Amino acid sequence: MPTAALGCDTVFEHHQAAIEAATKELSTWDEVLGVIIYGSVAHGFALENSDVDIKIVCTDDFFTAKEHMGNVSYFDRDATPYEGGYVDGEFITPMHIERIAADGSESARFDFQDAIVTFDRQGGLEDLVRGAARYPVEQKRRKMVRFYAQFSAWKAHYYEALRRDNHYLAHLSALQFALYAGRLFLAYNETLFPGHKWFLQVLSGVPQKPAGLMRCLNTLVDQKRAEDVERLYNMVSDFACWPHDSSQDRQFLWDVRMGRIEDFPFAAD
Repeated sequence: MPTAALGCDTVFEHHQAAIEAATKELSTWDEVLGVIIYGSVAHGFALENSDVDIKIVCTDDFFTAKEHMGNVSYFDRDATPYEGGYVDGEFITPMHIERIAADGSESARFDFQDAIVTFDRQGGLEDLVRGAARYPVEQKRRKMVRFYAQFSAWKAHYYEALRRDNHYLAHLSALQFALYAGRLFLAYNETLFPGHKWFLQVLSGVPQKPAGLMRCLNTLVDQKRAEDVERLYNMVSDFACWPHDSSQDRQFLWDVRMGRIEDFPFAAD
């Protein structure tokens, strides 16, 4: 059974044991500055047989050496006292965390949301983690402008796909349309996009959204019918006066094409 521990509401006892064993081992390495638990265990999404994800904060010299060897990962089965379990880690430096706090993508920031610091050699790691997990509220309006442009454009692409009997484009457009509908509500609630794995689970938990949104989204993802597209479009459009650019086509073009050429983050990031 899950047990409250390490700052989480639901950590299985065998996961807690694995965390303690891995932390004890890594804390003996002089090059290791800290250990951060993230992923499904930290977020409270773990299954009983889930692996334990960790970020190992190390010195710059140690990271450079690992990078030159082409291996900045860490893998340990010995620490996990359950069948099929393992500790899956990656080495990072304090500078990496600082860069994510400054201009990291939402999914990169989400790694640090709910993260648990189990070892901190020098102090201050908790503050770095909190900074990296912050939703960039100063970008909120701009994000919604970009997401609404994507939302509208993929709706148009969907109908173009039907007109051309292009099943691939129709399926892609329906999924992208659903994605950006969800991204709009995540931004509206100042909630980080967690990546696709946890997207619907995180979206279902935001407080400000239309009743029936998740059912509507899931139906669209399953069926990809025109009536499902229209139902979701009306639900999103009626919920709020979404900020948008005077030329949504130009915004979509910029995000999809020019953003790939210039040093400008793609809307999906």
